[in-house]
Amino acid sequence: MSARHILAIVGAGPTTLMFLNELLQLTTALLRNLDITVFEASDSPGRGFAFGDDAIHPCLLSNNTPDEIPVLTMPFSQWYRQENRKPEKAEDVHSNVVTRAAIGAYFSFSYKVIFQKLIERGLAIRHEKNTVVENLKRCTQGIQLSLNSGNSEYFEKVFINYGKERSDGTLNNTLLPYPVARYANASLKTYNVIGTSLTGIDCVTGIAHTRGAFTYHNNKLVYDSPEKWTVNLFSSHGTFPRIWYSSHYKGFLSRYFTRHANPTYYCFDNAYRHLFLGALQRFAPGVFCQVKTLSFKEALDFMAGDEHGVDPWQKLHIELFSGQLSPYSDYALWPVLLEAFLEAIETIQIVVQDHSPATREVKRLIAFHTAAIPVHSCEKLQALHRAGRLSIRAKKIRSEDIVHDKSPDTVFIDARGNLPPINNCLNTDKIAKALGIASMDKAKLCREQAYEIVANGEASAIHLGSAYLIPDKLNTPGLDTCQDMAKSQFLHIKNWLAKPAVITHINKIPTAT
Repeated sequence: MSARHILAIVGAGPTTLMFLNELLQLTTALLRNLDITVFEASDSPGRGFAFGDDAIHPCLLSNNTPDEIPVLTMPFSQWYRQENRKPEKAEDVHSNVVTRAAIGAYFSFSYKVIFQKLIERGLAIRHEKNTVVENLKRCTQGIQLSLNSGNSEYFEKVFINYGKERSDGTLNNTLLPYPVARYANASLKTYNVIGTSLTGIDCVTGIAHTRGAFTYHNNKLVYDSPEKWTVNLFSSHGTFPRIWYSSHYKGFLSRYFTRHANPTYYCFDNAYRHLFLGALQRFAPGVFCQVKTLSFKEALDFMAGDEHGVDPWQKLHIELFSGQLSPYSDYALWPVLLEAFLEAIETIQIVVQDHSPATREVKRLIAFHTAAIPVHSCEKLQALHRAGRLSIRAKKIRSEDIVHDKSPDTVFIDARGNLPPINNCLNTDKIAKALGIASMDKAKLCREQAYEIVANGEASAIHLGSAYLIPDKLNTPGLDTCQDMAKSQFLHIKNWLAKPAVITHINKIPTAT
């Protein structure tokens, strides 16, 4: 029997789940030529952080309708009925998007079913839970992965699928936003939430559900709690993200951009002026008139600047009302056009190689514009405001502001998007150092080979499977992004299996202390 190809996957989130699902397309003969080890830092397979135990307070909503969730072992709606699941509370019936807890349960169920099917088909696969990959190194035996157990293992190829980088970048004397139960159950009177992103909205709604209840009276959502508490939301602009838009709108616009994209664009700005502004003129002429003379970053700044000085509650009310009347208004289409455009230009090689827009500030602005709150979450925010429980302020909180407020019944929660750190985990700095690259921001990636890192002119056999780690991925990743990455990895593996294996077995050696 020929030697098996040996693959390691770092992270068992949605991308890995969808990749394993793609493998079911392979013949039994090909599957028997492959040996896979999946390393996961948590004990929840298939979920990733967004749908994992820490982030799934029962009532926190995703931005996905049932038909936007990729089909795995069976369609989500079929699985949901099979599980005989019902809304946690009566008011959740009014939501048109799925809770993150339900998606997490579906992913976990699917991972186990797919895993077992692959074993039955002859794939050698193992799942190492609660295992942190701390570092990697290229050597003559292959790619060495150092684990938190003190062991090392060698592989022919490695997929880095761990999602967003973990960071210690939270402000001092603040709490992490997840899990909400850590602070929502406490006898606190004042919650200061820093950031009005979707993470900040999770904090607010999680606290509210834990300490009171939403109910409908005369078709209007109201909130009541027997306890005295308030939430102050802080951000530099003092407004909420826009209201959720259906992916059906984006699908239509994505097809438009695909049809009209020109492979001769010579840089990002050229694509922006001809393709994006042309689409704005056609679909959102009011916005086009405002930004037609501006550069890409200037347009993002201008549209973000429109938020300053606006009453956030009036803005939220108008968006809800106008969205019900016309989801295709200029204002509503702006973020959808932006997201669809950024996805379309990823297929144009020259534009992808132009890293000029891929700065931290531009990515922050894109995330601000494309973030979207589910409609039902907006109604909850309004109900909390009417009940005197929630306020929002345009103020940038600094460490000194937190130090000066030492009230025992007051907490500050840093909800700006940083995830809880994992001790000594692999990150892009370690990968770059191992490959002799100055930084991953400047790394050359081979898109056609599932984003394989090219180091010193040579293919490294290390592939980035997270859009968060790829510099030219400007959009905030969603489940559709995970599915695209998984399909890219599958096609690469399918071709790879046609080549002879390099390593015939996995070596485990204790790491020197």
